[in-house]
Formats: sequence, C-alpha cells, structure tokens
Amino acid sequence: MADRLSAKELTDFVNTHLAQRMFLVSSNITAADIFVFAHLATYFATELKDYEKLSAPHAFRWLDHIQHLGGLLSQVQAKSLFTPFPDEHAEGPSKAQLKKLAKIEAAKAAKEAKKAGGNKPEGDK
Repeated sequence: MADRLSAKELTDFVNTHLAQRMFLVSSNITAADIFVFAHLATYFATELKDYEKLSAPHAFRWLDHIQHLGGLLSQVQAKSLFTPFPDEHAEGPSKAQLKKLAKIEAAKAAKEAKKAGGNKPEGDK
C-alpha cells in the first residue's frame, strides 16, 4: 500500500488508522512502521507546512514517536529526514490563498493527465 499511494493519501490513511493506535500493526514497533516511516519522512520534513502537519495529528504524533526511538534519531538526522514539531501559532493560508493553491493543484493534475495521455479531470469537461 505504501508503494502505490501518494504521500498525501498515505498520510490520510495513517492518520485515520492511528487515531487509537500507537503503531501500525501491533502494540510494538514492526517493520511496517519503519517502512511506512521511510515513505512519509521526506514528505513531512520537506513538503508539508506547519498547519498541514497539524491537520494530520495522529500521523504526525506517530512519525515524531518513530523518529525519536533509540537508534533511529541519529539515522533520521543523518539522512535529513527529521521533522521538527510544528509551530502551533503559525497561521495557515487565507481563503484567497487556499483558492489559489487549489487552482494550481488542479492545473498540475490536468497537465499530468494530458502528459499521461488521459482525459481531462471530470471538473474540466
């Protein structure tokens, strides 16, 4: 699943799945946690803004817990995958900025669909 979902989709799944769990599979860390962490660490560290991290609290809590486990912190820092705790007081984008971001994402999706030889997204017909 981690290989076929986008980072956003995987984050949403992990966030929902971990709402009442500490780890993905059992009550202890497993290879699944390490594997999914490896897929999400770059996304959280480089692509998400603070307000976006806060919008996935369970996924961020889990990611922060994994990166601070003994023996992993030095590995995570060495590979520049460490995700700092988000600033809870940072303001998110305004409604106008969100609308602009949505347009940009829609344009990217349409471009990718065209590049892949597919049809335009449903909203563009």
